[in-house]
Amino acid sequence: MSEHLLSATQMAQFVASGYLKFEDMVPRDLCDACLGEMQHNNGYLAVGTPFEETWPKGTALGDAFRLPQVRGLIHSSSVPIRSTITMRPTW
Repeated sequence: MSEHLLSATQMAQFVASGYLKFEDMVPRDLCDACLGEMQHNNGYLAVGTPFEETWPKGTALGDAFRLPQVRGLIHSSSVPIRSTITMRPTW
């Protein structure tokens, strides 16, 4: 996972600006599937549970959050995931 962790430069950019933007981190087809799941979901699947249990394996959202590059981003984060990670398409 170390190859997917944020660099010192990226961490400094996050501290300075409050956000980071990653183009094409999640493949378009998986983004589309996530959007479909989010439209039919009334909120988080399991508020207050450990992250690994919040998004079940075999769901688009679970698959997206388990991508190595997304896991590295989450692992690099020093602030709560709920306030910093937003996945949205850039097209």
